[in-house]
Amino acid sequence: MSRVDVGYHSGRSRVVGMTDRTSASSQWPALVLVLLGAFLASAPAPAAEDEHPLEPPDYSSPRGTVLTLRQALDDTWRMLREGDPGWRAPLEVATRTLDMSRVPPRVATQVGVESTLMIQEILDRIELPAEADVPDREAVREFGITKWAIPHTELTLVLMEEGDRKGDFLFSPATIDRVSEFFETVRHLPYKPGAEGAHYDDVRFGGNSPLVRNLVARLPEPAKVDVAGQTIWQWVSFGALILLSLLIAVAAFSLGRRWKRPFPERSGWNRWAALMFPVTVLFLSWFIRRMLDEHLGIRGEVGAYTKVTLTVVTSFGVAWLMAVSLTRVNEWLMVLFKIDRPLNRQMLRATTKIVTIVSISGLFLITGQALGVPVSTMLAGLGVGGIAIALAAQSTVENLIGGINLYADQPVRVGDLCRIGTTVGVLEDVGLRSAKVRTLERTMVTIPNAQFAQLHLENLSKRDRMLMKTSLSLRYETTSEQLESVLEGLRAAQAADPRIGDEKARVRFLGFGDYFLEVEAYAYALVTSMPDFLEIQEGFLMEAMKVVERSGTRLALPSEIHYVTGKSGPEVGPSQRAEPVEPA
Repeated sequence: MSRVDVGYHSGRSRVVGMTDRTSASSQWPALVLVLLGAFLASAPAPAAEDEHPLEPPDYSSPRGTVLTLRQALDDTWRMLREGDPGWRAPLEVATRTLDMSRVPPRVATQVGVESTLMIQEILDRIELPAEADVPDREAVREFGITKWAIPHTELTLVLMEEGDRKGDFLFSPATIDRVSEFFETVRHLPYKPGAEGAHYDDVRFGGNSPLVRNLVARLPEPAKVDVAGQTIWQWVSFGALILLSLLIAVAAFSLGRRWKRPFPERSGWNRWAALMFPVTVLFLSWFIRRMLDEHLGIRGEVGAYTKVTLTVVTSFGVAWLMAVSLTRVNEWLMVLFKIDRPLNRQMLRATTKIVTIVSISGLFLITGQALGVPVSTMLAGLGVGGIAIALAAQSTVENLIGGINLYADQPVRVGDLCRIGTTVGVLEDVGLRSAKVRTLERTMVTIPNAQFAQLHLENLSKRDRMLMKTSLSLRYETTSEQLESVLEGLRAAQAADPRIGDEKARVRFLGFGDYFLEVEAYAYALVTSMPDFLEIQEGFLMEAMKVVERSGTRLALPSEIHYVTGKSGPEVGPSQRAEPVEPA
């Protein structure tokens, strides 16, 4: 039986000739075994010479699409036999006869090539209608055809009503999903006279490596039995490859953690030991993909799902690599620019975290787009729910902005002793959400950045001197001479210590209290550390006690005075003068 070959360019529906196809020659294996791997790894080359090289293929009707598919694959094999490097162009034309809208972009090329080859295999094994019975462009316009199935099959072509392919008839996504099922159903059927198929088995199971082909040729026949879409030797090789890769990844992770520990002899490069695992994962992902495409020939759903998994693994490896690299770059910048201030270092770390989060988020969005996840729809949905998200994240945003304000204004820095509201302690960390303060009781207080920025902040570490204010309470029995002696002695004690500033130092009698005479000593200690201040204050207080003792008076204690009067009247004589009674 002969078949009419029709050109796949639009406007070329003329008969090219009646051809009697022969079986594959001895050169076929060498040609077809490199087809899929080379097509996946190379960019399209210019098509073979034609009298109308720029005329687009005909997808405008079921007849045009079917003939375009078959003629494009015929041209692919012919150009491969002739050694023409332009064979990729007609193969791409064949894959464009499929509606790939439901296929993840990352595996679209593989799925497209395999599906076109299987469709050709099916068409070369079943009875087809006469060319005149297949709707052409005129029939589509006249009868308004939007869907057509090859008679007695479920191979369906549908009219694209939107998008870049609007107006084209393409094999439907449902057909692509089930094409392997259809192929397995008719696989046992012989080719029709003059047909040779698409050499699908040679491409799928033969491998693209001469070494692998030679090894496979020597395998016993049971190893070549097809099981669930792959031969037994492919399943064994695939399992061994995955197991070996997992062992290498685990070893890389363990070595990376071990070498990451500080060693005196390698204190510099061990910081980069964390890169070992993500780099190993990226290499293994590339290696497995290369082995599947060019050596093992793993195809079909197994190959597609494996490549999707490898894409996800690669994405996580790149994200890990980015996080570790940005952290190391952050450390390198601190050393290069000599960033020593704790808050500046913390700000650089926070900036690095933000850049890392944004970069990894963008990477996952790109990966999702490549895997067919409707990223644009998801982002649009975020716009609709943006108000709810903003309300839910209000406190988080406030804390983030509060942290940025703290970085910009820097009222306190990491390591400063400060009073925050009623809390006194050392600021240990300012993160994206909260600040951590180590109190004098050695407890850790966590304060949200938004609240931290609104509290009264007193930076005790910024003092250039420390106030030393002492109040003395003298007994009411103190005479004026004794009081003057105390004042002069305290002034002398202030002037005698060079660590006490004399610019604003003063000692004054402030007034009469309930049971004491109040004397205040006011001065600044010319130190900034608390231990030094306490030492100076202790010396001054000891000297103040000596001054009071030398003056002949005493410090006052709370006391009560009782007045005793006669029964006959309020007159009080000298013998009835009240005496103070001090508490026991």
